[in-house]
Parts: sequence; structure tokens; C-alpha cells
Amino acid sequence: MAIRGRKPKGNPPSKRSSVSLPPELYDTLQDIARQKKVSVAWVIRDAVDKYIAEEGEVIPLFQYVQPIIYKKGLTVVAQSNGMILPQLIKPA
Repeated sequence: MAIRGRKPKGNPPSKRSSVSLPPELYDTLQDIARQKKVSVAWVIRDAVDKYIAEEGEVIPLFQYVQPIIYKKGLTVVAQSNGMILPQLIKPA
């Protein structure tokens, strides 16, 4: 059996999922993809990545590093997932 395409370098294999969408939602996704000059799949992956980051879930393959600089007089509140949002940095 021949393998089609190139193997991604350094990236773990992706999982495939099938989703049924109402026609108007799919049309909106196509419009967004056309504007960004990317595929509908890319738009969906981007939306899922943002949703998971906002909901505080952690996927081991997607870990972010956020350097912060300490300044006296600031209170920094981390989210439950460890992320630090600029709006959560306030004067002490």
C-alpha cells in the first residue's frame, strides 16, 4: 500500500473527526476561509483551539509559554489553566 503525500516532520499524527453543520453555518465558515485564504478545516481547527484555550482545558500537545516580568505593585491572577490574561493584571 502506497502512502500518499508527505509525512509531517516533528508533528504528531492528527485525529480525524466528522461534523455535520447546518448549511448557513457552513456557508459562513466558507466565507471566513475565503477571506483568510485558508481551508474550512483550518478555520474549524483555529476555532476549536481558541475555544479550548478560553475554557481552560489543557491538551498536552498544545502548551503555551508566557514569560512575565515581575513589577512591584502589580497583582497577577492566573486562570485555572495557568494562562495569564492582560486584563487580569492590576495594580496591587
